[in-house]
Amino acid sequence: MQIPGKFLRKGLLIFIVLCLGIPSVLTELLGVEVPLSVLGCLVSVPFYFLIPNIREKFYISVAFILSLVSVLFNAVFVSTRIEVSPFLSMAYFFIPYILFFPGYYLIETRKDMSFVMKMFSVVFVIVSLAIASSILASGGTVRSGGELLGSLLGFKLYGTYGVNSLAVFYATMFSILVIHVFFSRNYLEVLTVPYMLGMAGLLFLLIGSLSREAVLGAGLFMVFSILYFFKENKFLGFSLVAVIISCGYIVSVTYGEEIRLLWSTKYNVAMSALGEVDLDRFSSGRLTLYKYAIKDILIDPLFGNGFHGFFLHIRPGLHAEEIAGNNSPHNQFLTAIWKMGLLAGVFYLLFIIKCMKNLFLLQRWEKRTGMYAGLWILMLVYILVFCFLWDVLLVPLIGMFVMFLFGGISRIFTMERQLLRAQPPHCEEDA
Repeated sequence: MQIPGKFLRKGLLIFIVLCLGIPSVLTELLGVEVPLSVLGCLVSVPFYFLIPNIREKFYISVAFILSLVSVLFNAVFVSTRIEVSPFLSMAYFFIPYILFFPGYYLIETRKDMSFVMKMFSVVFVIVSLAIASSILASGGTVRSGGELLGSLLGFKLYGTYGVNSLAVFYATMFSILVIHVFFSRNYLEVLTVPYMLGMAGLLFLLIGSLSREAVLGAGLFMVFSILYFFKENKFLGFSLVAVIISCGYIVSVTYGEEIRLLWSTKYNVAMSALGEVDLDRFSSGRLTLYKYAIKDILIDPLFGNGFHGFFLHIRPGLHAEEIAGNNSPHNQFLTAIWKMGLLAGVFYLLFIIKCMKNLFLLQRWEKRTGMYAGLWILMLVYILVFCFLWDVLLVPLIGMFVMFLFGGISRIFTMERQLLRAQPPHCEEDA
């Protein structure tokens, strides 16, 4: 089944890109910020029924159904009462994955993905410069306490779960600009200078956010990218190093002393925790959360806690106050198994693995550009850093963005695989 008209298809693509690329608050619901990306989510539901029954659709559908079984099992046999909150928690977990389906349906070819990457890049340049300008105009402080400052043309920025909600998205925006300019070989575009300014603006926002997770992820992305280029194209490798140094210099001139003071405080706290061999404090309490999540899983490995939270199976005792303020263990994969249990969790992990495998094979097959190699590095950083240090895909703004790209990647992978299978096994040149 096809959407009639190229203009309608492209219009839907542009609409979703704008919704996912602008990190502003649309409204508030029950005291929770609702990002603009939710509008993209609302138009995505029909696409679930339009795409074929591919493995990815099967895996995530089974994970959803078995998660519902987990919620009901824990409500009836463990909690002994049915509440609304676990159902809402489950819906919240799975909502970002709806964006996989329009991504699969609307992004059919490499050309479509290049268009999407360019659109995201243009939006990210405008957004980053607007936010950085608003911060510089009000004194130049990116972070105050546990909140990132700035606005987007007067609209509030989305950061309902604290600094990392926005800082990780800044790191993602920076990576997309690098992929579009360098990996996709668009460094001769007229827009190259604005792209560089956008990168400088995002580095300013990233470093000023004091988010160790976001800075580590962006840093790892840059290291992997430079290593890739020194192997494949040394000119681009040196060019990327030069751009990063130039952007860093611009940031240091603009905000150098303030950044040094802010990070020195952060550094002293971290070193103090390490000096006392207090790894839990160094990890901002993550080890305690991991400990109790694993205890929950061991009590009921099949159904987990049914999206009920930390206090369903055991009472955390001395750590009750610390844990009470957290709804998850801050690790994407541990959170999934903890919330839904191994029955659903296996299918959820199979979905993620299949998406990553699609991208890995695409970048192996790629010859004309390095766009998929750049996306592979970005998603690898998500797996190794962002998902490992935080359940980042629970954040609607971030989860929807990643799933939309995964959907497009899976469709292109399917098409490319069909082309490879259609080719004869031996292609001999004419004499």
